[in-house]
Parts: sequence; C-alpha cells; structure tokens
Amino acid sequence: MGTSCACKYATIYYSYHEETQLLTKKKISEYGLIFYRRLIDDALIIQESNYKKISAFTTAMNNYGPLNQRLEWTATTPNRSDHFLDLFIHIKYGKPIETSTFQKPMNLFLYRPPCSAQPERTTDGLIYGTLYCYFWQNIKLKEFITYVKKKL
Repeated sequence: MGTSCACKYATIYYSYHEETQLLTKKKISEYGLIFYRRLIDDALIIQESNYKKISAFTTAMNNYGPLNQRLEWTATTPNRSDHFLDLFIHIKYGKPIETSTFQKPMNLFLYRPPCSAQPERTTDGLIYGTLYCYFWQNIKLKEFITYVKKKL
C-alpha cells in the first residue's frame, strides 16, 4: 500500500470486478446474495445459508487480477453475529437486527487526547459526533449509556 492514493486505487480497481463479475443480476441470485457492502478492504455480506454458494462467492472474490498479484480476501466463518468496522451486528430469526458499538482493544485513534491542539468548537463537534454515532449504533439504551461512560 504505502502511498496516499493506494486505498482509492484499490477501491476503484476492485469495484470494476464487483460491477462486471460479482454483482450482476445473474450472479447475485447465483451466489445467493442478500446484502453486500464494502469499504476498501472490509466487506459485509449477507447470503443465503448455503455452503456451496458461500464458497463460490469467496472464490469469485479472490479470482481477480494477474496470478500472484491478486487481492486476497479472508472470509470469516458464516454466522449470525459479527463485527463490521466499528459495528457489531446480530441477526435473529423473525426479529429485528440488533447492533451495538464494536471497539478493538487498542483503538486509541478513536479519541482525541485532552491536550489536542484543536479549536474548542472542533472538540465540541467531535464529542457530539461520537455521541451521535453511539446513539445510532446501539439499539439498546443500556449499551449506549455504557459506551458514553466508557473511558480509555
């Protein structure tokens, strides 16, 4: 990666494969795709519960580009709960999808230090934005309050 434009280039490069090979109407039904979203090198995929379709889609994702120079996707074991970026998602039969905030143990970049050289209004905006994000990520009020009170 190493350059400032690498993420943009990788996104554009791989989106061509998505649009022409993975996400055509025919392929969506062939792979049993219900939901697909990607941000650079992280993808959230909801598929029919069919091992052959899941395996075929994972193989198709990894079969793009010159041999020995391909982007390689690592798929987690299919399940009803997983995290995507900073969101934990849990799907239950016949019930609404539940979400909550997901934080890696050493995610120190999420917070500005108290001695940050930001203007005061910027700090206020960062605090408001973080609270707003927590409010919409956490379905249960109890979890929202837990993340609001959490300290490093």
